Amino acid sequence: MPNFDDNNVLEENTLKMKEFKVILKNHTKYFRELGNVIYSRKFRLYVLAYSSFRGNYDGYHVNVGLAISRDLLRWVDIGEVISHAEDPYLVEYNNTLYLFAECKGPNNTHIGIGLWVANSLKNWSFKSLVLGSGILNGDLYFDVSSPVVWYDYEWHMMFELRKRERFYGQIYIMNGRSLTEWDSPTKLFLGEDTNDNIVPDDIMLFNKSMLLLFHKFNGTKWSTILLIYLNGLAVEIYPDLPNNLMFYINTDPFAVGKIYLVGIDKYKIKIVLYELDFARLAK
Repeated sequence: MPNFDDNNVLEENTLKMKEFKVILKNHTKYFRELGNVIYSRKFRLYVLAYSSFRGNYDGYHVNVGLAISRDLLRWVDIGEVISHAEDPYLVEYNNTLYLFAECKGPNNTHIGIGLWVANSLKNWSFKSLVLGSGILNGDLYFDVSSPVVWYDYEWHMMFELRKRERFYGQIYIMNGRSLTEWDSPTKLFLGEDTNDNIVPDDIMLFNKSMLLLFHKFNGTKWSTILLIYLNGLAVEIYPDLPNNLMFYINTDPFAVGKIYLVGIDKYKIKIVLYELDFARLAK
């Protein structure tokens, strides 16, 4: 677990994020959450995942959709591709595109984290339930959601775990031998304090350092935190960003002094590209 200290916040932490452009908008559905953005070598396209719903959100009638781009300049929404799922995260490996997401059941039942495989960008097959929530005699005693998956000499998955006695989010991590074979036990990564309520969003690796986006409830509101984890020390770069942010396709932010993020507008009908100042950490 990283050495996370609230005192490790960079000074003069003034928000320097500006809206760069609107990359997608839709007036027939509401965007709920963004997944990550990757370049698919298999399909030779940039792919962005999201979850959406129509009408009122009920936790069950929610779907994962995709948008695609050839050049990062123009995005096309190809619509929903997986039903009753949210919290999507894309991974491509060995010329196969995978999607992790939280499976949802009737009455907003949190089934667990599932894995799908792309036959095409519009046609996906369910592979397996990678990590199930704890349901005993119809009662939920813990649930898991919000997968973040990456490869660093072995496979890793970060996810949110909420236990029945508190139902506050904690971030756990587990390792895998492959995208379908995950080892137990899991290990607590962030959220050791009983007052924490945190959820992982996205990760970016550069120059042996890790940038992590996660959102946290402080008792009155949810905020997104951008954290750098380097040499065993976790440092908050920005502790109060808007919600629903994910990393965009970036060159090395330490070299260029800025980082691009995608987010959802407050009306939940637009996906927006943001530019965030990173100059204080640029080399």
